[in-house]
Amino acid sequence: MPTTVFGDKTSLIAALEQGDYSSSGPYGSILSWNVQAVADFDSLINGLTHVATFNGDVSNWDTSGVTTLGATFYGAAAFNVDLSSWDTSKVLDLTNTLRGATVFNGDVSTWDTSSVTTLERTFNGAKAFNINLSSWDTSKVTSLHSFVRGAIAFNQDLNTWDTSKVKELYGAFDTSSVTRLGATFKNTAAFNGDLSSWDTGEVTNMWQAFWTATGFNGDISTWDTSKLLDMYQTFEYATSFNVDISSWDVGSVTQMSQVLEFASAFNRDLCAWGTKITGTPLVGSMFAGTSCPEAASTRVDLGASPKGPFCHVCLP
Repeated sequence: MPTTVFGDKTSLIAALEQGDYSSSGPYGSILSWNVQAVADFDSLINGLTHVATFNGDVSNWDTSGVTTLGATFYGAAAFNVDLSSWDTSKVLDLTNTLRGATVFNGDVSTWDTSSVTTLERTFNGAKAFNINLSSWDTSKVTSLHSFVRGAIAFNQDLNTWDTSKVKELYGAFDTSSVTRLGATFKNTAAFNGDLSSWDTGEVTNMWQAFWTATGFNGDISTWDTSKLLDMYQTFEYATSFNVDISSWDVGSVTQMSQVLEFASAFNRDLCAWGTKITGTPLVGSMFAGTSCPEAASTRVDLGASPKGPFCHVCLP
């Protein structure tokens, strides 16, 4: 049977819906379908009545004209096909692409993501997924919202990613085992994502975590810092930051130097910190260049009673 050519999305969906993808089926083998003219793959498989059992071999499809893969395989719980040959150079949207594709672990490491602007929920709930994505170009990505949330097998290093334009990280990663947040948002001028739900109970190091994150003012007041040891320059030059972090447990911290130095908007009363400090952490220039009302707060006296000042004068 000759190759079936699909000129639009509607006809392609009709062929997918009928369910017989074999060479003897009405459209011939799905492997050889010509879909080059179809640019919109939004919810392509997700909209099928048999989405949960779909596992058609689409590895050979010509996707050079595709601009969106939004929700393409969303809910395709049985899907696990090698997509390494797909041309994604024109794709802008990977929202929900493989969300809920619970057995998927196909190779997408070579996908061209240079035009992609959102990776929101791309692999959310893709429980088997654990492919190296370090080579993905994320220079235009603005959202990583729930990117690999619930992808319980995922354990890849994304440290080389360019996240300079990312503004949304809510639920992107499971941080319950993270011990170091050092330089995580360093130099991310545009970032102001919601990190309020992050589990930081194991974090010991926040060295320069928000250094020069000039747009960040997210509510992280409830973060668990009970194991935190190093706060060196955590918010230095974070010029918009003015969140009340007085409830943070700093009892184990040994390094606080320059923690808020040149965070020019900051003026919160952190005197509660003084009641939690039990040792003698380094405290040099903690509040230099801030909007703290107490000018002397650049020189915290741990020998005073009460300890301070901590941005404000600390009263007994």
